[in-house]
Amino acid sequence: MIVSQAEFSRALTACGRAVPSRASHPILTNVLLKAEEGSLILTGFDLNLGIETKILAQVGQPGSTAVNYKLLHEIVSKLPSDSPVSLSLEEERFTISSLSGNYELSASDPIDFPDFPVIQGDSILLPAAELNKITSSVSFCCSTDEAKQILMGVNIKTIGNTIRCAATDGHRLGVAAFAVPSDKINALADLDLTIPIAPMKEIAGLSDEEISITPSKFRDQLIIKSGATTITTRSFAGAYPNVEQLIPKSFTTSVIIDRKAFALSLGRVGTIAAMASNGSNAVRIAFNDEQGMMSIRADADGGKASEQLAMDLEGKPLEIAFNVKYLTDAVKALKCERIVLSCNTPVTPAVITDSDSDDNLSTYLIMPIQVKQ
Repeated sequence: MIVSQAEFSRALTACGRAVPSRASHPILTNVLLKAEEGSLILTGFDLNLGIETKILAQVGQPGSTAVNYKLLHEIVSKLPSDSPVSLSLEEERFTISSLSGNYELSASDPIDFPDFPVIQGDSILLPAAELNKITSSVSFCCSTDEAKQILMGVNIKTIGNTIRCAATDGHRLGVAAFAVPSDKINALADLDLTIPIAPMKEIAGLSDEEISITPSKFRDQLIIKSGATTITTRSFAGAYPNVEQLIPKSFTTSVIIDRKAFALSLGRVGTIAAMASNGSNAVRIAFNDEQGMMSIRADADGGKASEQLAMDLEGKPLEIAFNVKYLTDAVKALKCERIVLSCNTPVTPAVITDSDSDDNLSTYLIMPIQVKQ
């Protein structure tokens, strides 16, 4: 069998993200290689996340084998890109050949490799570009706490005529959405899935083609397809938090500020905030209507920092404190020129939105923190 070095290397990188570094069974450290007429199918599977991708190949004899992923990937990635790669299997020896030389690896019986799930049922079709954009814009808000498992995923749900993605760790919330044509919304009316963050990141790396999601009968297993790549994953069971109820409907204080200038100020002041011995990473923000400026301050054992930034204030002056990382992540996620930061009190959630958009399809909620004066 002959394949392109570049395509083979890219395919190994893709499916390798489902190969565990610490496997419960030795076979899971392998990548499954299956040669069929005109193509080579590569599969990595850790029993929770599976990634299968296909590349073109000149196949002399169909067959399959399992080879140690780490060794195979390291060898193939270092082969010359201008040389085709020849792959062959003889008994338990897998040979890789190119103009640079020959390499032999031990091969395992593919029958021991876990079967990739097969799900029969109706598929949900979503535009890849829009889905990738909004999932990547909220995924950083996911929790890493395994005790809050459902918060370790991104929730995808139909809301009105939009597909909404939401992620939260209990301290911050990211919500983004895109509109769906009216002739397609009926087919998506009952969409409500919470997908773990690892496969969501893989979905965000898929092609710009349409993405197909096929849930199992009880929606505990998903098959996701786009182009030559197929992903399988489990979805989280249980009810996701009611996102709409978490976001305040009105505010007593709102400021409009330049997004890039705010992000740069947070980056500089955040250097001092990160030095705080209590690990709060706190920055204090004060809105002063008389001066038309907002101040950004941080105090730590090793120093102090303060900056001022022009703003347009609507409502009451206020001082509030945030974890600078949470605030910075949200500000950077929005791609607009100006943002709106809206608050009610120093101890209730604040919301960041795009000031240049009427629909506000991207919203970030951040819980403030209390710091000593």
